[in-house]
Amino acid sequence: MDKRILLAACVVLVVISANLSCSRQPEQQQSNEPRLKKLLSRTDLILVKHWYPAGNLAKEEDQPKLTSVAYAPGVARIEPLWVYEPNKELEGTKGARISLTGASWSSGYGSRRGGEGCNSYLDLGEVKDMITAITFMSDGKAAWRNSTASDHVEVQFQTKDSSGLTAFMDLENKKPMVGIKCGTVAVFAPFDALQSGRQELQKAVDLLESKR
Repeated sequence: MDKRILLAACVVLVVISANLSCSRQPEQQQSNEPRLKKLLSRTDLILVKHWYPAGNLAKEEDQPKLTSVAYAPGVARIEPLWVYEPNKELEGTKGARISLTGASWSSGYGSRRGGEGCNSYLDLGEVKDMITAITFMSDGKAAWRNSTASDHVEVQFQTKDSSGLTAFMDLENKKPMVGIKCGTVAVFAPFDALQSGRQELQKAVDLLESKR
């Protein structure tokens, strides 16, 4: 075979291989999204969506009220969700939406600050993983709760869809705290909120698993 033909064939194969690699990259990037979020983003399907009552995952402590300022503490809520195509309930996707609303301040002059919101979606398996994370964070005997070897210590659980849960020690006040974030919105709550949050997550799992 002519060397020039062989060289041209090799170049063509390299170009084809590069194009295939590039075409796969978007799929690989998207594959990390929750199945629930991907299904909800579809525009070529008829979808049946079951939303169930939301519960508080965590709520910030109320701040002292000032005469000229009204303060609304930040809150994180969880809403169980079941989505499927008509007559395909068994093939549907179950999970939850976590909704965060940041703290806000408003004055008697009508101005308002804060109150930004953010939503993220978790598949049912991730909801269970978050329960496991909270169980570990809540363990009073865990080494991280009693460590004095570092200036800052935290335990973090990160979801696929831009939200996360962090337990950390507030060294200034010598007490543990919990933070829940979604995108650029964060809610910081007393550590005791973890237990009530865990109960809400477990209620969501029990409810969704009861649906067939």
